Amino acid sequence: MLREELVKPVLLFLLLFSTWQVLYVAESLLRLDHAVAYLMVLGSATCFFILDHQKMSDLGLRRSPGWQEEAATGFILAAALVLLKDAAALAMSTDPPAILEGILDLSRIAALALTAGAVEEISFRGYILRKLAASNATAGAILLSSTLFAFYNLPIPRIIETIALAPTLTFSSWLTFALQSFILGMAQSIFYTKTNGRTVGPWTLNSASVFLSLLVSFRLPPAQANLIGAAATAVVLIPLLRIKRESIR
Repeated sequence: MLREELVKPVLLFLLLFSTWQVLYVAESLLRLDHAVAYLMVLGSATCFFILDHQKMSDLGLRRSPGWQEEAATGFILAAALVLLKDAAALAMSTDPPAILEGILDLSRIAALALTAGAVEEISFRGYILRKLAASNATAGAILLSSTLFAFYNLPIPRIIETIALAPTLTFSSWLTFALQSFILGMAQSIFYTKTNGRTVGPWTLNSASVFLSLLVSFRLPPAQANLIGAAATAVVLIPLLRIKRESIR
């Protein structure tokens, strides 16, 4: 039987996961923009928080001394992560990078990055990790929440659709995607715990890395690109692990 303290975090995960599966189908059928889809997921999570009587401060959304330094640290780590990924991709890609141009495109990816960061950090760090850590060892809570994070936006309908056509490629692509997401979840979770349960640093790291990654992209096989991302994120884990609790204030 599921332990009582796990019920609500698991319910939120199932809500986010199932919402994404519906939206993946809607994106294909209705050409729904990914940023709009993230807004809809954020709306679902917000309804959950309201029903659970969660305050913004409970979810790590509080302005306290040093929040600017946390945000700056998140941005620097995101820039380092993207530079590592791009350097490796540049060395391995034979095609020129695709560079985003135009104000409309920049506005769209900025909206996508902000909403993606909001959904993932408030839900997975501000709620799921916090709830798990309240009744479990911090290391165990980080591992479990990162595992849930790795699977929450896997597009099951798309995986099923392509698995019959190229099973080996499909499995390798999404397994490496899950690995990259798991390591990123670990990094965000460690950042969250090192800043006394505030989400501004992890949110900045998340959103800035999404935004910067979309500015310049390289044409690589999915599995290869995901492995590069996983390795780069693992490197970024090193300075995060060395941060002493609240030391960036």
